[in-house]
Amino acid sequence: MSGKNNSRDWWRTLKKGPAIEFIKLPIKYVDPDDGVAKFELQDWPVMDPHSISAFLFDEAGLRIPTATLREYWEHNARFHEPWAQQVALGTMPLGIYGDSARVSTKFGSTNLVGVWFSFPLWKPCSVRASRFLLTVIPDEKCWKHHTMTTIMRRVTWSLNCLMDGAHPSAGVYGEALPSRLQALAGKKFLYPCKLVEIRGDWQWHKRIWRFFQCSWNSHKMCYMCKAMAVSDDPADLYWRYENNNWETQFSLEDFIAERMPPTGICPLLGLRHFHPSMIRWCMMHVIHLGLLFVCNGSSMNLLLRFGVFGNDAVSVNVKLARAYNRFRRWTAQNKIECSQPPFTEKMLFKKNSDILLTAKAYNGRVILQWLCEEVHAASLQEGAEAFDPRFKLISAAMMHMARFLGGLERAGRYLKLGFWSDCWAAM
Repeated sequence: MSGKNNSRDWWRTLKKGPAIEFIKLPIKYVDPDDGVAKFELQDWPVMDPHSISAFLFDEAGLRIPTATLREYWEHNARFHEPWAQQVALGTMPLGIYGDSARVSTKFGSTNLVGVWFSFPLWKPCSVRASRFLLTVIPDEKCWKHHTMTTIMRRVTWSLNCLMDGAHPSAGVYGEALPSRLQALAGKKFLYPCKLVEIRGDWQWHKRIWRFFQCSWNSHKMCYMCKAMAVSDDPADLYWRYENNNWETQFSLEDFIAERMPPTGICPLLGLRHFHPSMIRWCMMHVIHLGLLFVCNGSSMNLLLRFGVFGNDAVSVNVKLARAYNRFRRWTAQNKIECSQPPFTEKMLFKKNSDILLTAKAYNGRVILQWLCEEVHAASLQEGAEAFDPRFKLISAAMMHMARFLGGLERAGRYLKLGFWSDCWAAM
């Protein structure tokens, strides 16, 4: 890379990137003769993590400072991460990420499933330049769990090549490699590597791992311990923080025995040095598209009922319109950009009687900050405590959540020991 033309040179180099390979995938289709769903093997494009890594370090000249690598491993080992113990300090951490999304085009819309590869320590100015798509496939083409299992087998093989330290000499099933890959067989990679993150939301992890009788909405609601959502024994319940039966997390052996299905086990279990603590949750889904839905929805409903935006003679839609106008004045005064559309009843009141203020992740964060001020101001009004004795408690909870997220947004990669006490200190 050359000085002020770094960006130009980087994208120019990417055009000469690693070759796309093709693998056989079971692809679902509906037989026109009998209308029955079946599968056929088709060639499908993929990019291998080890080829991407070799290109970035050997051709594009990407480097991670030795001091950064040392700090990463020392920090995680000090805080007892199982995957960080006894690792050479010059090792390159790796991550993979999966997700699905609905994509709309002029021909209609479809759900796509994608898998990405990344280096957790590489943070370029543009996040787009730090995530590398391995493959993407329409959800409707996936044959049960077999299609994603085949993809994950290829990903596992490639990641193991990286962790073994050299380009492969044989394919996933021991078959001969294409000539261009045979020419690289045995060539050493620049960095020793280790996978540290398998990221995704609950839906993705459930799909890939196929947790046995365990999901976000089942009695067994944790993949990593024996916490229960429903049980005759109170010590099993996930909100029992003291004297419970789930304090100890699963070992690798327990994870396999307790959470893996009898058949069709995820190939990622075959990763070198795999440990279930590598499974990581997407913070955006858990907090911004989860907890904030609840916090913002409950707070907005409280303000509506208390009459902040109008008395009972005013319709909910008019109240929400007034709330939106006030929100927009607040964002303008604070010079905060936000694409939030007008608030509607459908955004707040769901068909199953849940009260959740649904919004895009960033917009939900902005709404939280605004609602903090609105709820706090309302809690100081005469009659607030008589209307709802929890008013001040709700205000404090919202302010703590906003302060927690604000602290995370300002923090560096590693949180300081006093971070939590600062977040939860009295306001």
